[in-house]
Amino acid sequence: MEFTIIIDSAEQHPFSFSTIRNDSDKDYTRAAVSIDRRCLGRHPNSLGDYSLIGGVGRCAIERKSMNDAHSTILGFNDGHRARFESELENLSRIESAIVLVECSLDDLLVNAPEWGMKPAKVNAKILFRSVLAYQQDYKVPWLFTGSRELAEHSAYWFLHRWWEKNLKVSARVSAKGKAASGKALSIRELLELV
Repeated sequence: MEFTIIIDSAEQHPFSFSTIRNDSDKDYTRAAVSIDRRCLGRHPNSLGDYSLIGGVGRCAIERKSMNDAHSTILGFNDGHRARFESELENLSRIESAIVLVECSLDDLLVNAPEWGMKPAKVNAKILFRSVLAYQQDYKVPWLFTGSRELAEHSAYWFLHRWWEKNLKVSARVSAKGKAASGKALSIRELLELV
C-alpha cells in the first residue's frame, strides 16, 4: 500500500510537505509525498486535520497554529472550545492521535492575548492549565514544535511511522501470501518481510 497523506478538505493552511527529505538510504533526496484532500469528518464526528490512506479512523493529527490554539482554548468563538473538546474525545478513541502546535508552549503562553475582561496573564494561566487538563482527560498527547516547519516534519514522520508499523508490513505480507498461492507463510518468510 502506497503511503498517501490525507489532508482534511476544511484545512485552511495545509502543509505542502515539500521540504521532506528521504533517509540516507536514498541519499537524502526530496521525498515525493502523495497527498489527497478529502473530508475527515465534521463536528461532532471530526477526526483531525491529517490522516493517511488506510489509516482514517485509526491515526490522526490535529494541527493548531498559535492563534488557532489561543482562540480555540480560550473560546473566542461561541462553541469553539466545546467543539474542540468533542474532537479530542473522538481522537482519544483511535489507535494513534496527536495535537501538533506550531509554536513552543512558552510562545503560546508569552503571547497569550487579552480577551474580554481577562488580561493576558490570566489567559496564559488558562491556556497552560487547559493544555495539561486536555492531555490528562483525553489521553491525546500534544507536541509543541516551535515552528510551522518542524510541525510539518513532525506530521509527516508521525504518519509515516504509523504507516510503516501498521500498513506497509501487512501489505507486503498480503502480497507475499498471495504469491504463495494460498499457502500459509512460514516463520522464515515472515521474518524476511520485516
